[in-house]
Amino acid sequence: MITIKTIKKEICEETNLGSLPDIDTDFCGRERPRVKEYMEQRFGTSQVVSLGTYTTMQLKAAITDLARCEGIPIQIVRRITAKLRDEEGMKSVEDFFVSICKDTELREFVKSHTELINDMMICLNTPKAASIHACGTVIFPDEKISAQWVPIKEQKGLSVTEWEGSEIEETGFLKEDILGIAQLDKLADMLKLIEQNHGIKLDLYKDIPLDDPMVFEYIKKGFLNDVFHFGAKGLSSYCVQMQPESLDEMGICAALYRPGPIENNIHNEFVLAKRGEIEHEAPIGGEKVLSKSKNFLVYQEDIMRLCQELADFDLETTDSVRKCIGKKLLQKIKTFGDKFVEGYVKKFGDKGVTEEYARDLWKQMEEFGKYSFNKSHAIAYSRNGYNCIWLKVHYPIEFWSVTFSYAELKDYPYYINEIQESGEIEIRPVDINKSGINIVSDIKTNSMYWALNSVKQCGEKAQQFIAEEREKNGEFFSLDEFIDRCIIKNSPVNKSVIENLIYSGAFDKLERIEHPAERLRLIESYRENKRVKVLEDKDLLTSIIKARKEKEDWWWTLQQKKLSGFATFDYEELINRYHEQFYEAVYYDVRQVKYLEGDNHDICAIIGGYVLDIVERKSKKGKFCILTLESNYEFINVIVFSELYSEYEEFLQSSKGNLLLVDGYIQWDKWKEEYCLMTNLNTSFTVLS
Repeated sequence: MITIKTIKKEICEETNLGSLPDIDTDFCGRERPRVKEYMEQRFGTSQVVSLGTYTTMQLKAAITDLARCEGIPIQIVRRITAKLRDEEGMKSVEDFFVSICKDTELREFVKSHTELINDMMICLNTPKAASIHACGTVIFPDEKISAQWVPIKEQKGLSVTEWEGSEIEETGFLKEDILGIAQLDKLADMLKLIEQNHGIKLDLYKDIPLDDPMVFEYIKKGFLNDVFHFGAKGLSSYCVQMQPESLDEMGICAALYRPGPIENNIHNEFVLAKRGEIEHEAPIGGEKVLSKSKNFLVYQEDIMRLCQELADFDLETTDSVRKCIGKKLLQKIKTFGDKFVEGYVKKFGDKGVTEEYARDLWKQMEEFGKYSFNKSHAIAYSRNGYNCIWLKVHYPIEFWSVTFSYAELKDYPYYINEIQESGEIEIRPVDINKSGINIVSDIKTNSMYWALNSVKQCGEKAQQFIAEEREKNGEFFSLDEFIDRCIIKNSPVNKSVIENLIYSGAFDKLERIEHPAERLRLIESYRENKRVKVLEDKDLLTSIIKARKEKEDWWWTLQQKKLSGFATFDYEELINRYHEQFYEAVYYDVRQVKYLEGDNHDICAIIGGYVLDIVERKSKKGKFCILTLESNYEFINVIVFSELYSEYEEFLQSSKGNLLLVDGYIQWDKWKEEYCLMTNLNTSFTVLS
């Protein structure tokens, strides 16, 4: 009987290649198809094949699928699976039985459906569906075509291996990961814009210094929005803590902010050692290996070098350790433990290394290796991150123009906050004569005009039509003239487009609008002149006129924010007009709160902001919530404790996407290391919508 194992053995003997490392290469996302085409031309279409992969049957899916076969009501199944943990570790039968011990309903379900559970134990982690790896590609030797080397199938018009990556590696074939990275597309667009605006053709890998102090100043201040890898919230906060001062230290940041080092608290200990608050001793014999990282394990390569230096592992064994670490093959990693302990004691026993000492070090290495980073990845990520920050420092207009063109609406407030913090660029609202499809930069005034594509219901065709009309026939002179030129047969510019542009302030400069409420006359003029039919029961403006809000500037500004994502408010004026005063509470701008110094706990304050998010949490006393307010692009969390939340839950849930005025006490959140507003029984809420 011929098995896959037999085929692998024969191939290994025939090729005599041994295990080759992966080759990971990153390209601009839009260039990836060209790379694959080049590989096929270079090595032959019959030799370059996409890598196949398989999804496996996971715990919840196994229970759901088997329950469907047994006809168990879906409501029961959903309730049972919802009780299971979502962590990655919840994969084994042991994990499942640990969970059911803690829950009566789960135990009863297992007792009532023993056959289902027995079947689930068999199905767990078995292949469920075949798919194509997102970036994996295999190049086969020329002696045979790919189908003669390994089983090949046709899937979605591509030739795909039936073997997964680990099996391909075991047989010694070259596997390449051809990754398309969106950030590289952005960098390419930024460089084109720099050349267009300044006539400078930059090569980021040749023309920029790697020790620019302003780059590291930005990192230390946390100006890391839309920076490759380092823009992640947790990692950006860690960079502020660690204060990296070189590309190598950026690499250490990237490597230590990973599950393995974090679980072992290495990331915090490294910061303390960098500040000189603690000293960390290297393992006996490992001083030279770890000298550049303050004696801490940082990279996978550190484990490999310790295996060589301390236990005299040969290169082949060290490479096996590397592979097990990289693939997170924890059971295989453990098999090297006895060999390491024996070699370490033998080599350094006369310097104090006991079996217990050696085993303790191996345990640290094993724990660290679970989710550690290799140095080549960390430095490559750091270099790309550095390039992003360098462009942000020296060409902010070009950086942010491209960033916004790729951004999602939810990212806008955070990007605007950083722009305001760095104080280098002025952002202006949508302007019908200045705004483009994407954000338009004005390098003469160092400003950016908000984009047409940010305006809701102003679709791609309408954006394109407006931009082309303006380019072809010149700027618009008035709203009426805009309507005459754009409301023509088959035009995509319709009522929703025009009115949302008015709400967004696109005609303010053109029509000399001084106060947002004056936009009312533009909408009324448009409706009257074009005899626009309005369904009063569905018309927003009609309902607002009935509610007598049509003369309120804040309401028009709120519509501008909702429809375009950019607007600012005078919260102090709104609080004075609408919010019932809370005894000694005084108005605080959220920016003031952010920069409080000294012991400022329990300041009684009233703040205002746009409700970005509401997150419910559970405590022993019941549900409470955390409101995230954005106040002119500064952010603050408002903690609403359980007793108050139970009373105002429905009211607060309806506040999302509207303005909230709230009072309470400013307190320091030691976990997030920032000030928040804590409510109490006397707190009052005012929602403006």
